[in-house]
Amino acid sequence: MKILSWTDYDGIDEEFHATRLNPKVKTFIQLHGHSYAELIFVEKGWCIQELNGKLEMLPRGSLILLRPDIDFHSFHEYSEAVSVIRISIKESTIDFLSDRYFNGNMSYWGGQNQHPVIILLNEKQILWLSLAYRNLTKSDRTALAIERFLLGLIDEVLLHVRVDENIVGKDWVTKAYEKIQNPEYFTKSVNDIAEFINKTPEHLCRMIKRNFGRTTTQLKNEAKINFACEQLAFSRKEIVDIAFECGFQSISYFYHLFLKSTGITPLEYRAINLRNNSIFL
Repeated sequence: MKILSWTDYDGIDEEFHATRLNPKVKTFIQLHGHSYAELIFVEKGWCIQELNGKLEMLPRGSLILLRPDIDFHSFHEYSEAVSVIRISIKESTIDFLSDRYFNGNMSYWGGQNQHPVIILLNEKQILWLSLAYRNLTKSDRTALAIERFLLGLIDEVLLHVRVDENIVGKDWVTKAYEKIQNPEYFTKSVNDIAEFINKTPEHLCRMIKRNFGRTTTQLKNEAKINFACEQLAFSRKEIVDIAFECGFQSISYFYHLFLKSTGITPLEYRAINLRNNSIFL
C-alpha cells in the first residue's frame, strides 16, 4: 500500500498543496496513505470512499481530516457532478498550531481511533469553506496563507462541533439519507422512512438535523428540486408531470419552492438548459 510523501507533488517543496478532484478531468487515485495531513471536502455531489477498510457514503458538505501515516483512503463511486477539494498540509504545520493554540493536544488531526474526524457542514459552513478554498488557491503557497486558512477553519467550523459528533459509523443515518435522496421515496412520509430503518420519526429527524445541518423536510425538498432540475434539463416531460413525479401535490407550491431554490422558474430553467444542452441540438 503506497504512502505518498510531500515530494510526490512534482518534487516542489511548498507549504501546502490545494487541488480539486473531478472525475471528468482526473481519475481518483487508488488506496493510499500520506506522510502529511490532508483535508478532504465534498463541495458538490456525493462520493463513496474507502476509509481504513470501510466504505463510507459522503454527501455534500462532508469534511474529512486525514491523519499522517494513520489513515488510508481511496474513492470508489461518485455522482456525476461531484467536486471534491483536497488540501495537503505539512505535519509540522499541524504540530505548530497544536503547540501554539492547543497546548500540544489539537484533537482534530490527532488520536489513534479507527477513523479520522469527519464532520458534515451546514450551509453557512459550506459557503465559508468554498470561499476560503478559492482565496487560498489565489495566494502564494506560504506558511502564512495555510496557517491563516486553518485558523479560520478552526474558528468557523471545528470549534462548533465535538470531535466525536461525526458521521462515520452511523450506517442507519446514511441509509436514511439515501432514501430521502431516492425519487422512489419522494412520496413517502418521514414515518415511512423511519419505519424502514427501524427508528422512531423523532429520533430520525433529530439525527438528520445533527448530521446534515438541515431538517428532514429541507433535505427532501432539496432532493426533489435537484431531481426536477435534472428532469427539466434532460427530458421533454411536461412540467406538471415532473412536479407530481417529485411528490408535489400542489403545482403552485412546486413553482414557489423551485423559484426560491434556484432564483428562476421551472420554465426559465428549461429554456436556459435547452440552449446549453447538446442533446437537444
